[in-house]
Amino acid sequence: MFYFRVTGLFLASLFVSTLSACAQSNPSEVREVDNASSKMLWAHFVTWPVDAIEKFDDPTTTWPRYSDRTLLGETVGTRQGLTVANCKRQIEAARKYGIDGFAVDIPNSKHYVSSMRRVYEAAEGTNFKVALCVDGWNRGERSVEQSVRDLVRFFEAYGTHPNNYYIDGKPVIYIYKTQVSLETSRQIVEGLKAEGFEAYWLVQPQRETAGFWESDRNLDAHLEVFNGLYDFGLNGYSQEQMTLRLQNGRRAIKRNESSGLLVAGITPGYAGAHNAYYRPAYGTGTMRDNWRAAIDADADWVCITTWNDYTESTQFEPAVWGRDIRLVINQAYMREWRGLPAEESSAEVVLSYKPFVRLGDQWTVEVLNLGYESENARCFVKLTDLQGQPIESFEPVELVAGNLSAEILRVNFPGVETPYDFQVWSAVVEGSQLPQDEDWQPLFPVSVNVGVMPEMKTLQLRSEHWKGRIHIEMQPDNAEASIVVSLPDSWERGGQIELIRNDMVVARKPFTEGLDQCSFSLEEARSNRAEDLYTLRYSFPDNSYGISPSFQLNTPDSDMVTTPVLWRDGDFDETWEGFPPVSRIEEMSVPKGRIYHFQFQMDGLRDERLYSRGTWPVVAVAGGTHWGRFKAASQPKQSRLSASEEGIHAMAFDGVNDRVVLQARSLPQDVMTVEVCFRPEIQYAESYLLSDASRALDLGITADGKLFAERAGVRVISPVALDYDIWHHAVVSYDGRMLRLSLNGEVLAERPVSSTIRPINSVLAVGCRNKEGLNYSAYFKGAISGVAAAARVLSADAYQLNVFMEPRHER
Repeated sequence: MFYFRVTGLFLASLFVSTLSACAQSNPSEVREVDNASSKMLWAHFVTWPVDAIEKFDDPTTTWPRYSDRTLLGETVGTRQGLTVANCKRQIEAARKYGIDGFAVDIPNSKHYVSSMRRVYEAAEGTNFKVALCVDGWNRGERSVEQSVRDLVRFFEAYGTHPNNYYIDGKPVIYIYKTQVSLETSRQIVEGLKAEGFEAYWLVQPQRETAGFWESDRNLDAHLEVFNGLYDFGLNGYSQEQMTLRLQNGRRAIKRNESSGLLVAGITPGYAGAHNAYYRPAYGTGTMRDNWRAAIDADADWVCITTWNDYTESTQFEPAVWGRDIRLVINQAYMREWRGLPAEESSAEVVLSYKPFVRLGDQWTVEVLNLGYESENARCFVKLTDLQGQPIESFEPVELVAGNLSAEILRVNFPGVETPYDFQVWSAVVEGSQLPQDEDWQPLFPVSVNVGVMPEMKTLQLRSEHWKGRIHIEMQPDNAEASIVVSLPDSWERGGQIELIRNDMVVARKPFTEGLDQCSFSLEEARSNRAEDLYTLRYSFPDNSYGISPSFQLNTPDSDMVTTPVLWRDGDFDETWEGFPPVSRIEEMSVPKGRIYHFQFQMDGLRDERLYSRGTWPVVAVAGGTHWGRFKAASQPKQSRLSASEEGIHAMAFDGVNDRVVLQARSLPQDVMTVEVCFRPEIQYAESYLLSDASRALDLGITADGKLFAERAGVRVISPVALDYDIWHHAVVSYDGRMLRLSLNGEVLAERPVSSTIRPINSVLAVGCRNKEGLNYSAYFKGAISGVAAAARVLSADAYQLNVFMEPRHER
């Protein structure tokens, strides 16, 4: 059973869609649709499988790992679940939230018919619309003739389908990207027309990361080939920039005396599970700013990005963490766009915040008033430590009826003004009342760490889902040490209890009728990090939930170390834009267990993967790619010790295509010390020991044999060449000011480098150069026995790879 919010907005949308459907009920009598008066809401729908069972449900999966998964069914979206029945579930959910159609993304034109079949069949018998969305015309290097032939097959199969949306008798087709020249696109469109078929084309004239449609010439040229303009949605830009893009599109349509549609895109931010690419959510600000830009530009249609792309964390579909929050916010703005009054409902808020903070960043929680027409109310937010002792109580946020608005609450120095772990609480009360103890809802905790964001997602929590507190009792001394969970007697049973470590569900059990309590063993919960936080969540059958106060299973490491901390004037998302320099750098004493690190010894290969020997869970793939996949031809060979010894202590890199790829965002994001133990062979071209796609750090050897390190385009080089065929220990450190290169305990060179936060998009490769765009090159020839990194400046006696200074290997 799934819970959906159905509003009067759905009826208005249904009316608009029904008019279109009736006009197209007989494909042989297709009639023109008045597109200007039909404010259609679409959702970008992806057809590729999303393996949530492995990449979300399985807590042992580290990379790639999804930050959420669908609530519409266990197999929905998975490879085995790409069925008509599951697609019907998705369409039913979309319709209940006022969405009129899916723009169905197909990356390869030869799959247009096969991939669209289940979507069309699922939509049949409803007024829900289906449109093909082209995602490149040269995937698989398709020729113009092949692309035309693929489109002809699609038109022959579905060109007159009643669930198409027709304009001037032509089915609407979206284009996310053509991936070919405009002239080639013209040839494809004209070639299709020569076969007797025409579409109403909605094109994105340039990728969403490529600016604001500033070039009139580019827009005009696209409108000579296509009918209207489609915006996928902008991430990481200001509302003014988003509005400018759409207004430029509107002016181009008017300038060309076109009746073309302007389609605005709505996106919530971006956090790639596989590629490290990131664009900030700003709480719900990116989504709200996209909507405000669409309204200000008077967009004809809107398309949300996306319905179900969990690989990029852009999904609006009801999900385990997000529930229906993005859809509910979408509804509120959709009503304004369509000129409808605010919904009549009790006061409601969405709280948005990140559950992780880098020491040196500020932390914010956004309180979004959904603006329902109700009695005025107030939202209270407070912070406590894990024992419930107060830390901060914010001024209440007034929830004015009819006022769809957000307010930001801020902690300037988390980890200094607060403990390293704290609990968030909230209460919504009507009028001028103060919250009573039972009104306070514990929400998910926040953890402060040094040099890393273990997870990039923003939690978005809707007050209507909050049902109260779960009682827990630790029983560490009984026969099976366990966490015992009890629910209030008044709570409905039949839901699911989840044990959550940090932000990951690590175990789940049904809480059936008649149960008073259930338990989780400490062994199935415990991890390597004493600092990890645990929370219990009970999900009711309607997907509302109760939460326990958070706790730790072990005592965190109390040893303190000193390290430079980079302080920024904003939270993680606010300081992401423009990569600003830090406001100050300060030496601080911090708990050792809070400092991010990894250590790979090249003797631990299991299932093509290496696992860090530190307490932080980091994985690397031998012969890997950015997607966490394995390519046998690129896997380094393992170099064994002499026959009298046991084990494998190094990998041999062939200088041709051998590499090891670490999981996304594995490099420390600020201060760092990176170590490599290696034995080079003679090469007469530049090669790389390790390289980061975001240019946060490269370590390599020049063509004349000199060791170098580089960060953000600034390179330091050894004054002398390396000795070949012997083992070396290279160390690169960055303290926020200086980049230093050392070899075998001696500092070789240093240069000042300004601080940025580019390492957010880090994908680190060992044994080659890695450039953004999946390009590997400049391969290293020789052996590597260890790679390590720590988010602090290490002294020589604290290096993680000292044990490898003199490894005994066969020559």
